[in-house]
This record gives sequence, structure tokens and C-alpha cells, in this order.
Amino acid sequence: MRYKWHNVFLILEDGSIYPGHSFGAGATTTGEIVFNTSMLGYQEIVTNQIYHNQIIVFFTADHWQYRYCA
Repeated sequence: MRYKWHNVFLILEDGSIYPGHSFGAGATTTGEIVFNTSMLGYQEIVTNQIYHNQIIVFFTADHWQYRYCA
């Protein structure tokens, strides 16, 4: 199954604009932004009613950004 990606913009109250991609039904919406850094369980997060009226931003940490300083 191929997903159709939509080009979208996240516009914050302070006027900041962030481009991105979304999947699923296209719509204009408002809500609280929540971040999720889980490596697994995206299906459960998207279908969980606890996230109702919230915009979920999935984020995966880049392990190479952590540096060892001697």
C-alpha cells in the first residue's frame, strides 16, 4: 500500500512557519502540538483516543548528534 504524502505547513501563534509532510486525509486543523520520540508503536499512537484534538509530531533522535567530550 502506498501512502500519499501531502505538503503541509505548521503555523504557530507567533507567526513561525514550518514546512513538512503529512499522510492520511487532508484537512485544515487546529490543536495542541505534542511530540513523540518513540521508535516503535506509531500505529498505536495514531489510533489512540488520548491524542484527540492534538497534532502529533513524530521525531526520531539522531544518535550522531550526541558527542563524547574528553
